[in-house]
Amino acid sequence: MNSSLASQITPKKYWGNGEMKSHQSVVYQYIKMPNVEKHYFCLQQNILVLAWVLFFKKNSLSPVVRPEQDMDFSPKAFVRQIRSYLGLIRSNLRILIVFIIYKYHRGTGDEVVELPRYGQVCLHVHKGYKIFDFYRNSVIKVFDQDIDPSVIQEEIDLLQQISKFDFAPSLRKWNGGERWYEEELLQGSLDASYTKTLMDSE
Repeated sequence: MNSSLASQITPKKYWGNGEMKSHQSVVYQYIKMPNVEKHYFCLQQNILVLAWVLFFKKNSLSPVVRPEQDMDFSPKAFVRQIRSYLGLIRSNLRILIVFIIYKYHRGTGDEVVELPRYGQVCLHVHKGYKIFDFYRNSVIKVFDQDIDPSVIQEEIDLLQQISKFDFAPSLRKWNGGERWYEEELLQGSLDASYTKTLMDSE
């Protein structure tokens, strides 16, 4: 990121208070764009990477449901499928264009959060943020600074037990002291794969 862009950024929430270990000193900025519910997009990511996520890797970011393959070969069904695909393309193009504008031409009033981990997208969830890295097929939860360490450890312990089941995402690594854990990213939309759980309702 160039110095002029960095000077424009006034994060709504800064992640880190100078007490992080040296390998956590790098922060990544995620911006909330208008008309894109819930999702924050990492400003440091390459535009081509975001395009790959939107069009080829996952449809989680689009409000348009990816058209399903069905056995109805009628003309009406064909037209309906074409319209669905066009809607998907338009929606993803809109996200990409708005991201480019915000990446290079944005002001100080935009909602930005800074997090110590990289991903293409993040969501604000109960007790913190979940950062999604589609390239590595992983999701990292970073806890808010005001969450008690014992609560973080309890959630990690519970996930260790849940991850033993075949249907659950595997817990890859974690660090309670640094307030994060990483797990496998399940297939499906972000909202469908990571809806509020019993852990989040505590």
